[in-house]
Amino acid sequence: PAINILAMTYSIHLLGYDLGVARIIGAVGFAFIIGLIMAAIFHKEEERRVLEAEAAGAFAYDDGSRVRPGHQNLAYFGVLIAILVYGTAKMPSIYKYAGEVLLLALLIYLVKRWFTREEVKTWFLETWRMVKMILPILLIGVFLVGVVKELIPPEVISRYVGGNTIGGNAIASVSGALMYFATLTEVPIVRGLLDLGMGKGPALALMLAGPALSLPSMIVLMRIMGPKKALTYIALVCLFAMGTGYVFGMFAR
Repeated sequence: PAINILAMTYSIHLLGYDLGVARIIGAVGFAFIIGLIMAAIFHKEEERRVLEAEAAGAFAYDDGSRVRPGHQNLAYFGVLIAILVYGTAKMPSIYKYAGEVLLLALLIYLVKRWFTREEVKTWFLETWRMVKMILPILLIGVFLVGVVKELIPPEVISRYVGGNTIGGNAIASVSGALMYFATLTEVPIVRGLLDLGMGKGPALALMLAGPALSLPSMIVLMRIMGPKKALTYIALVCLFAMGTGYVFGMFAR
């Protein structure tokens, strides 16, 4: 949950390439590292759990279902990602619109050639469901940013999370972990905090920890994973978000 395609393009468009790309690399990178650390710490328990699941037949599956060839999925998702990236790129409008038209034409061609009518219908219904779910939340997020920018004095932001200090990154990381960010709302919120004087390092720490954790998700993780695993994971996310933000802040301008 720390990153997705929409969050990638939205972050780059609203926060700039440096923060957007740093978020992508940071989220994917520390997710990989945290996964390895968790596996190393709890490997014996995990091996026992897998053996119990295999004995219970949890990994049995039916391979008779229709599977789309890998190159088709790769081409389809590649065109979708290209549309998102190209649409948010900074370039003359005539080139952007021409590129988008070509990419949309290619997408229509691929869909007509490889997808059934029922699959296309399901795709559009799911897209409309996502629009109805995300758009109101985004509007609320933008509204809250406007309220925050008027209520919080810039000197308060600068005092606690301005510049690039370990303390500032720690505050941003822990605050992000405790708050609940609906999908994509973290981007306009961070934009507003940057305008108030927040450092780029703490901003990255907030974006890495915020979408990955929240107080409700911590409670659920405790129940699913157990307190020991959940607390280890939470601590690692906060530490890596803080560290990634601090390192990024050392080089950000």
